[in-house]
Amino acid sequence: MKKLLVILLVAAALAGAGFYSYKIYVERASGEDVYASFVMEAYDKIQENYWAGNVASSTERINTLAQVKEELGRATSTATKKETALNIVIATLSNLEPKGRNGLLSDKQEKEFRDVVNNKNPETGEVEPTVESRIAGKTLYLGVKQIAPTTLQEIGNALTKASTTPGMDSIIFDFRGNIGGSLDFLPAFLGLFIGPDQYAFDLFSHGEKKVIRTTMPKYPDFERYKEIAFFSDNATQSTAELTIDAFKKYRLAKSVGVTTKGWGTIENTYPLATEIDPETKYLLLLVNNLTVRADNEPIEGNGVVPDVDTSKVGWQSELPKVFKSASLINALKVFVK
Repeated sequence: MKKLLVILLVAAALAGAGFYSYKIYVERASGEDVYASFVMEAYDKIQENYWAGNVASSTERINTLAQVKEELGRATSTATKKETALNIVIATLSNLEPKGRNGLLSDKQEKEFRDVVNNKNPETGEVEPTVESRIAGKTLYLGVKQIAPTTLQEIGNALTKASTTPGMDSIIFDFRGNIGGSLDFLPAFLGLFIGPDQYAFDLFSHGEKKVIRTTMPKYPDFERYKEIAFFSDNATQSTAELTIDAFKKYRLAKSVGVTTKGWGTIENTYPLATEIDPETKYLLLLVNNLTVRADNEPIEGNGVVPDVDTSKVGWQSELPKVFKSASLINALKVFVK
């Protein structure tokens, strides 16, 4: 098993050395037992979709298949073959960088994963609210606990509700504890401020950066808000971190709090067609992209640094140097807990 894992973990080893171009070599374990086919399908999908996937030559893949068959040949029953195949794939995924982000899911676990992303209550199946709104003087406070498919509409509803209040000049987006969510949120949300088809951010995969552009037109209701602040903490992660960085890059907002978590990965699931259990289908959960800050550094492991660090003594005195609105400055002091 140890020798086999060394072969299967080529992608993990390469991840630390740099970013590599990719061309997949596909050769199913045709004619072999279903358990070897299962492992090799996972092997192919990792190389195709994992962010640091590398070129696999035909020789490398044939050697890997031989090692898989040798390992499976030690199994004395169908049950142990299945367990061995699952363990090979699980061990391989658990060692891919960043550790703990890749895995093997059952179809039931994949549904649970999607429900978390979509902020669905597991008992009712209903999508729960993600935005809490309050008005503090001339400042609209929006606490955004997660980014879900409904979040953009909830923000729009809060703006509509606040539109009847005269004199509003600033917004706080509180992203503390925000675990992120669908990446589609940011191109749409940023577009509301700068318009469609504008540069939003970069993704990094297979040695190349991919430019993501905004998707929505400007939203007039935001024009009355001259200053924007984001709250962040060390639990702010994923799309929430990238959103803060994008707004800081365009000088649309400043952030207050502490450095974000540094969870700069985008994950997706990839179903395995090979069936080794009539009652369970399996999927790979893979990091397929890394997110990149405005300074071209990865968010992964670094996070996004605030403009005003609330962990420092006397942080309150820094607020007037960053913001002009007296209402916003006061609200930031009030909402820090």
